[in-house]
Amino acid sequence: MSCFRKALSIKNVLLNSKSQGFQWGIDMKQRVLLVYNDKAGSFKVGYSRKALLHILENDGFLVESVPPDQFAREMPSLEDYTALIVAGGDGSVNSVVEQLMKYNVEKPPPIAVLPWGTANDLYRQLYHKGSGINDVIDTIKNGKLSWLDIGQVNKRYFVNVIASGLFSDVACLTPGVFKRLLGKTAYYLHALLRFFTYRPFDLQLEVNGDVLEEKVYLFLILNGSRVGGLFNPAPEAVLNDGKLHFLAIKKDLTLVQVYKILECFLRSGTPDLPGTINYAGESMHIAYLNNLPLVVDGEKGPQPPLEIKLIPARIPFFTDQI
Repeated sequence: MSCFRKALSIKNVLLNSKSQGFQWGIDMKQRVLLVYNDKAGSFKVGYSRKALLHILENDGFLVESVPPDQFAREMPSLEDYTALIVAGGDGSVNSVVEQLMKYNVEKPPPIAVLPWGTANDLYRQLYHKGSGINDVIDTIKNGKLSWLDIGQVNKRYFVNVIASGLFSDVACLTPGVFKRLLGKTAYYLHALLRFFTYRPFDLQLEVNGDVLEEKVYLFLILNGSRVGGLFNPAPEAVLNDGKLHFLAIKKDLTLVQVYKILECFLRSGTPDLPGTINYAGESMHIAYLNNLPLVVDGEKGPQPPLEIKLIPARIPFFTDQI
């Protein structure tokens, strides 16, 4: 059997068993596509493209590589790849998923994530704490998969979160050099400085038949549970639970009250505190945001009106935790 046909036969078994936790052991010497982002926030010199190729090839993979911008411009045919490995941050993963959805790839190869961004929120939900590159490779070899829900906002897609307001655009506005030097600390310093001059904005949300009109500092719509590298504002949320989770922080809060809410996020607790709004649903509509930018998995998103919905069990990811 040719390498190409063998890859397809393995992949057909996978795709005909679209269930959570399906065990699939990748056959060594199968072709994988490495989407590497050497401009991601935590990308280290020791893990250059050449170093990554060496590690993966020593583990028995036939590897081809491409940067995310080239993958976005001219997505290659994926039929003869048995895995996609994304080395970068949440934005890098989002750029790959965007292309898969844009071209309506019905049978995409499973995705593995190497955590070389700044926050790495998706990676922290897919793999156990302390996992490194060798653990991710082992996960690929062991073949444990989960089909993740994908969010859609207008014509854009997201895996983890969309947000607007205070703190939400820090990832977009923090200079890349500060991300490289300070990591997540650069986000927090930038956000703290903005708090003292920030003004709440008008938000209109429709969800589950309710219409909410409020002035808020921030809102999040989460497919997963984590944001900002440390915060876990929706600990009950799972990337394949079939729900979107809305959370907002209302106006007229003191710095101490906002601190208590953020502290609750750090403890992985739902903020049962005055000044927060929580909803869960499969679809939502946002009419206006006072022209504030929307952030989609760490990247700039579309302007309102926003139609947000969930596409269940759409993209397979390698994981040892879901």
